[in-house]
Formats: sequence, C-alpha cells, structure tokens
Amino acid sequence: MSKGKKTELIIVISILSVLIIALMIFASYFLITRGTNQTGQNVNPPVVNITSCPQQVTSDNPNVIIEGVMISDAPYCNLTINGEVVATSTGKGMQVQWSKNYVLTAGETREFNIEAKDSNNLVTVQKKTVYCQELNTKKNRAPISPGCTLVKKKANGLNIREYAGTDYAIVDYIHGSDYTSEMVFTGHYEVDYQGYTWYEVVSPKGKHGYVRSDLVQTNTFVD
Repeated sequence: MSKGKKTELIIVISILSVLIIALMIFASYFLITRGTNQTGQNVNPPVVNITSCPQQVTSDNPNVIIEGVMISDAPYCNLTINGEVVATSTGKGMQVQWSKNYVLTAGETREFNIEAKDSNNLVTVQKKTVYCQELNTKKNRAPISPGCTLVKKKANGLNIREYAGTDYAIVDYIHGSDYTSEMVFTGHYEVDYQGYTWYEVVSPKGKHGYVRSDLVQTNTFVD
C-alpha cells in the first residue's frame, strides 16, 4: 500500500472514531436526561385514573358519564377527551377530579380518546369504547301503578339486572325461599326485550335495575 493511501485510510478511521465517540456521548446524555425536566428533577407522565365509564348503555338511558382523577408532576397539564379540554391542572402534584357526560344515540358505538398532556410534553393516553343498545321502550304501559311494591313469585331465585336483558350484570339477588323482600316499581320504563317485558325497579338494597315481569307480582297497590 502506498504512503498516500495509508494516510487516507488513517484519516477515514480517525473521522469514524470521532463520529462513534460523538454518538456515544449523545446516547449517554439522552439516557441520563430522559425523565428529567430542565431543572434536573425527575418527572413522570401524568397519571390518569378513570373511576367510572360504562362499556354499554341502552336507549332508555343513553347517558355516558366518564369520571376520573388526573395527577401531574408538571406545573401545567390538560386532560382532553376526543380533543376537547375537560380538565386542567395548574400546579405540580395537583390532584384534579374530572367528569364529562355524553349522550349516545340508539345503536351507536362511540370511542373516547382520553389524553393528558403536560408542560413537559409527556403524554398519557387511555381509550374507552361504549355501545348504546337499542331497546323497544314504552312508558306507563304496565298494569301496575308507579310506586307499588313487587315480590318474587316463583320458587327460583330472582336476578335483578343492571339493564333489561339476561346479558347484563346482576346488581341484586333475591333468594328462592324469599317471598317477602320488596322491590319498588319506578313506573318509568317497561322494556320489551328477549321476548319478555322488563320492569324498572328499586331493589331491596336500593339498587336500580330490571326484572322480568313474569317473575314478580304485586304486593301492595298504589291507587
């Protein structure tokens, strides 16, 4: 190899060495400073705790209430739902409770993008999807009066469900041998679903729910 080519090779190797060292320094700096703010203090992304958000509502009550708490290490932080500002934190470590109500239409599935972004450009994102089931709801059709009490009439236990239909969660239960625990008919809704009529009631434990009309009977009447 000629002397000139050796010199060129040494120069190329030197340049590559300098670039490698520079990249190593930059990478070390990035790893050290990541997670710190300009004052060198450790920071974390905003904390978003969603305390309430239903997976499904029905057309007789299509309100979707999303609630939660936001905490940020930054001096300033915004919480948005689908781009709309719902809550703002203006102090480091401040705990902000937030709530937002939406009304869905029958058969609608809506996605909610819940994002908290602080003044350190740290972001926390959560996504929720809610479906609104369409029910054939008729008011004041039942042959009983609003405010009358109902009791279980069959030997089996009685499930009181969150909404009209066996695919909804059980909010209260009356045992098979219990024929005296009373439910109060609200008079608001009687829902046709799954081939049955469902009554909206207040359960013995004070829970709002639905029962099949063929499984209950009136205990007292309110004229």
